[in-house]
Amino acid sequence: MDVLFLYNGEPHEVHASWAESVDADFMTIKHGKLGILQAFHPKLFKYDVLLCEDSGSTRTAAIHKQIRPGTKIVRMIVGGTYYMIQNGKDAMKGEIWASKQVDSAIANSEWIEEQAETFLDCPIKVVNPYIGEERKEKLLEETGEEKEGILTVARHKKRWLERNRHTRRSSKNWRF
Repeated sequence: MDVLFLYNGEPHEVHASWAESVDADFMTIKHGKLGILQAFHPKLFKYDVLLCEDSGSTRTAAIHKQIRPGTKIVRMIVGGTYYMIQNGKDAMKGEIWASKQVDSAIANSEWIEEQAETFLDCPIKVVNPYIGEERKEKLLEETGEEKEGILTVARHKKRWLERNRHTRRSSKNWRF
């Protein structure tokens, strides 16, 4: 199975490690009209599975799937996109349409999974992100004790902490 990881800009380190764990190749996708054009990029035709980090790359993959129907799309759901759509914000018709093209998804928490179930008609696997040693040490310094299951969920802003007993599980052994 040949996997291509699609992302915008620089991939999040955890998402990149998930992609590396399945020996995916990497390709950056632009948002907007350039992303639509990239659906026709010759590189995409070489892969059976497109692993998408965000909404923009999922839309590009969904357009590509119309050209090459056998392509499988795996969506990483790592933010509040579906929550925002449900609450009238960022109601993107393209996002809703692209979600219907997804074959399986990876959510980084049960809450994210619950939000996505309304829009996705495919299996969703919850895979908790790990925290690096440096971040772990900083958290230990701040709290003075080891807390099982502390992880950050937000990508760019530290909006909340979630406790989960599966935090230490490495994504290296996870398979599609």
